[in-house]
Amino acid sequence: MRWMTVCLVVSLGLSAAAMAQQTSKTKMYKWTDENGTVHYSAKPDEQVQAEELKLRRGPAQEAAQPEAVVDPKEVARCQTIRESVRNLEGGSDNLEIQADDGSTRPMTAEERGPLLARYREAQAECDKAAAAPPAQ
Repeated sequence: MRWMTVCLVVSLGLSAAAMAQQTSKTKMYKWTDENGTVHYSAKPDEQVQAEELKLRRGPAQEAAQPEAVVDPKEVARCQTIRESVRNLEGGSDNLEIQADDGSTRPMTAEERGPLLARYREAQAECDKAAAAPPAQ
């Protein structure tokens, strides 16, 4: 996911740089036809005398921050992790664990502790990823 974000940001940056160079080299011409209509163009009309215009640059604009690409599967995974942390912290006696044979049994306090620690770690990773600015 980060690799795609990096590629997107790099391609947007290169496109913006190319457009900025093209804009700075663009010339504009102005001329008036036989009917008195004023024309503007990047290419002068060869049949009439055109005046080259001096272009001024507008105020500098802040570069827009790219939107973070959000993976719906990652959002759902993090939501499941948060719900699991809430359930494990709640101390409910109704929590069950599934055995290898597919049967379920009540979860003991000894099993709950390490599982809660793993889910809290995973939740911290989700929170860290959500708070991180988009890669540039």
